[in-house]
Amino acid sequence: TDIHTNDGNANEWFTVQPNPSNGWFQLRLSTTDATPIRISVRNSSGQEVLAPLIVAGHRAIDMDLGEVAPGAYYLLATRDEEQTIIKLMVQR
Repeated sequence: TDIHTNDGNANEWFTVQPNPSNGWFQLRLSTTDATPIRISVRNSSGQEVLAPLIVAGHRAIDMDLGEVAPGAYYLLATRDEEQTIIKLMVQR
């Protein structure tokens, strides 16, 4: 299992913009295969702050973290046996 943290691009699976943000993020899938990706967002204590969701295909998903406190959050994306973590920054 590969786990790595980066600031916007996850192995060409998807991008998250803007980052940092005021709490509104857009996740845009960039992969052309239909492998579902499970997305969850956690705070620095590991608690989920956004209900997990499954995305597939070539599309964009809006993620609203407007209710969370400013700070760092971690988007965990899993597909097949691979995992990628992206740090999301909420600033207001």
